[in-house]
Amino acid sequence: MKKNGARRKPSTGAKIFLAVVTCLNLMLTLALAILRRVEVIHAIEGDEDVKVLLTSAAAKKGE
Repeated sequence: MKKNGARRKPSTGAKIFLAVVTCLNLMLTLALAILRRVEVIHAIEGDEDVKVLLTSAAAKKGE
């Protein structure tokens, strides 16, 4: 008698689809992280007030 009769192994097509979706998700996450970092660098270079705010926020996290 089977204990797990309702469970099936995922097909090869399902595994490939999951791999593709996972890779796309990883690439989009990395691209978003890079864009955010670039925006922060531009903000720091462009305005001295933003630099002071970011520095004070980083100092509070260290406490």
